[in-house]
Amino acid sequence: MLIRHGETDANQAGILIGHTDPPLNRRGQAQAREMAMLIRAAGAPDAIWASDLKRAHETATLIAGKMGLVANVDQDLREASLGIMDGKPADSDGIQIYIEAREKDLLNHRPVAGESHVDVAVRLKRFLNTHKAKLDGRKTLIIGHAGTIRAFCHLLCGAGSDHIDFKQAPLGKSIINFDAGEAKWGMEDI
Repeated sequence: MLIRHGETDANQAGILIGHTDPPLNRRGQAQAREMAMLIRAAGAPDAIWASDLKRAHETATLIAGKMGLVANVDQDLREASLGIMDGKPADSDGIQIYIEAREKDLLNHRPVAGESHVDVAVRLKRFLNTHKAKLDGRKTLIIGHAGTIRAFCHLLCGAGSDHIDFKQAPLGKSIINFDAGEAKWGMEDI
């Protein structure tokens, strides 16, 4: 299961955040607690993993605490680096050019000093290979970021950008699942 982190003040203000590291705001903390109850009702995972960025790690810690689990952390689960765009308001000068270029080639577009979704997929593959023994056969919840969720879709399904460009608000009430048997992704409202 893949879930995006809860809300931050930067998300709410329309700030682009890749490796910028804001914590959850109060709403984001409440979203994490609510998501924990929904996940527990749907069947608790065996393990929880998260990015080391505060917003994902804090979301994972709040969810794990409600289930008697520990949140495992791995830097390879980080959001894509947005390079020189990181930390800038989405409506600032030059950002629209970046957004338009990214929309033309979601998988391969790399902002100056940043990462493409293919770059992120390489990190995620390393995560999967490193932790293979801990992940195999276990129901695992990964708390990530919009970019890492898109990259997971690409990595595990080989999906092109037309299949993975979904919009996802912080901790919406949906879970993105990968069905290995059918090799497809699905979004399930909970």
